[in-house]
Amino acid sequence: MSISIAIVEDEKNYNNALKKVIDYQDDMKVVAQFFNGKNALEELSFHRPDAVMSDIQL
Repeated sequence: MSISIAIVEDEKNYNNALKKVIDYQDDMKVVAQFFNGKNALEELSFHRPDAVMSDIQL
């Protein structure tokens, strides 16, 4: 069973780097990537991740 994760990070390169690192793990998978808080709040309920990794200064 893998842990589903959503990433909320406005810096695109960092967001994509986090996705690569997480997806490389056998027990984790990124199910959603968001580049701003507004889209994250609107769409997180559709993806229902186990955890959210978020930039706290968005």
